[in-house]
Amino acid sequence: MDKIEWLDAATAKIRFRPDRKAVRRELEAHLEDLREASGLGEAAALGALGDPGEIAEELGRIHRPWMGYLWRASQLALIGAAAMYCLVLALLAARPGYSYRALPGMDLYNFLREDAGTAESLCGQPAIEERELSAGTVLKTGGYTIRNGRSVYRLVSGQDGPQWHLYIDLNVTMSRWEEPLDCWRIISGFRTDAGRVEKGDCSRVSVDWGFWQKCAFELSDFPEDAEWVELDFGYGELKRTLHIDLTKEAEV
Repeated sequence: MDKIEWLDAATAKIRFRPDRKAVRRELEAHLEDLREASGLGEAAALGALGDPGEIAEELGRIHRPWMGYLWRASQLALIGAAAMYCLVLALLAARPGYSYRALPGMDLYNFLREDAGTAESLCGQPAIEERELSAGTVLKTGGYTIRNGRSVYRLVSGQDGPQWHLYIDLNVTMSRWEEPLDCWRIISGFRTDAGRVEKGDCSRVSVDWGFWQKCAFELSDFPEDAEWVELDFGYGELKRTLHIDLTKEAEV
């Protein structure tokens, strides 16, 4: 048995290829060191190292394949995280302003309320009173998941006295690189003692980033006793309606 055959046999039980290559290099280096130090020939040095079958069994127990795969997976995860970080930095540089607020976990309502000096901002008037409503309504349609992330009644000063405004924050997830929703038709229907009313007086801000989009609406002079509100988007057969219950206040 020559050196190549001996090394093949000694590393045959190591199933994770990178480990097998590394151990093979170490054994080959150890063999050369032994020959140089002892003056033995190749066959004698191989015999001094031991039976390759027994060595293979021992190395196979030491080098478990799942450990190697876990190490490789951690490397790939680190590379992926670094790539995502670089992508986010690039997008921030390419899209200044508050587009990063479209990312999950970012609160669009508080940002718009605090940034009332911008031309596109909602919630520009200071609130006399705010009442948080229960959110969480979800509409899944096509490749979109639309979630009512926040609903807030805001009492603000108007020309004819205090008025209630309704603020709605929608979080949209796009599962297959669909285009952001941009055809909202602001027709809100709500039921009071007078029945259904159609209303179109609304301000809107929309930001999107990759798979995520956020839409913020503020409906001015909105009845405080409304039971529900509906937001429509799309046209014809593609029309969809998000129905939001306004009767429950958020738990504190």
